[in-house]
Amino acid sequence: MPGAVNILWVISHPELVDRAELGDDFDVRFAASVSWARSRFGETGVEVLPLLQATNPERFFPGPPDPDLASDVLFVGTSRNVFRPIVKDALSAGAAIDIYGPNWTQFIDAVHIRADSLDNARTPAAYRSARVVLNDHWADMRREGFLSNRLFDAVGAGAVVVSDDIAGLAETFGRSVVPYSSVPHLRNLLSPDYPWPSEEDRRRTAASIHAHHSFEVRGRQLTESIRRAMRLRLRATLRELLPKIRSRSPRSDQ
Repeated sequence: MPGAVNILWVISHPELVDRAELGDDFDVRFAASVSWARSRFGETGVEVLPLLQATNPERFFPGPPDPDLASDVLFVGTSRNVFRPIVKDALSAGAAIDIYGPNWTQFIDAVHIRADSLDNARTPAAYRSARVVLNDHWADMRREGFLSNRLFDAVGAGAVVVSDDIAGLAETFGRSVVPYSSVPHLRNLLSPDYPWPSEEDRRRTAASIHAHHSFEVRGRQLTESIRRAMRLRLRATLRELLPKIRSRSPRSDQ
């Protein structure tokens, strides 16, 4: 929008964002992937800064489990009308998986489907009431390092997560998120004997997520980027106007 400070934040489906999309209409460009932000800058010459997704600590925080939402292995999400690999692999590994989400009956036995949907207000309790939460990514987002928002929510709620592999997991979530590489590996991770972090360690990790990856933090970062863009714009305007002002000022020797 002309006259406004325009900011772009790419949080999903990076394959749809090309040089024209990044364009010259934005004062600041962010991406929810460190690697993609760096590669875009190298490929296009347009600066893109990393700004990961976030969570709301007022909703997603550690707490007591809800017996009504207890599950051994939990997946929350639609099937996308495909047999999502992590669900397929978890079933192949013999997991007692519970699913909240639509369009699953075409792929799995209805015994695994708790409900076609899960109220947003109950999702944090569902995460912290599960022994293990499952997570996956769209192929392009995994390839380009766009960490799922589910990871921030689940870990912020004190859960532990098994995910498909993606850059940045350990750096961002520590031992609370572990990638799997095969069905036998997943079977081991979902075993009751797997040494997940203690409840105290999970709380510390959740506190770190809240401190560095909350929407409040993102709001401050975006606000500061707006202020910086406005300062740069003001300086550019002054550089343009000062010669004109000086040329119109009366000379002191006249």
